[in-house]
Amino acid sequence: MPAAHGHGVGYNAQLGVEAKYKFNAVVDVTNAVNDRRQLADMALTAKANLDLTATDVVADKGYYSGHEVSRCVERGITPYI
Repeated sequence: MPAAHGHGVGYNAQLGVEAKYKFNAVVDVTNAVNDRRQLADMALTAKANLDLTATDVVADKGYYSGHEVSRCVERGITPYI
């Protein structure tokens, strides 16, 4: 990952939690610098793991990307960012 003086080893952990019982629906670790390209993949994996036909996902503003939001909406996921 980019650092103040060159590059450093770093990881970006992602976690998706099911709302009712609070258990982990999806976990992933990447070397991506930010979360902008993580929303749709995480939401789609959680949706598949929970065997849902449609669902909502809540994420902080670091996950916002028009492309990622479109991918979610096209597949029955309503994102709230």
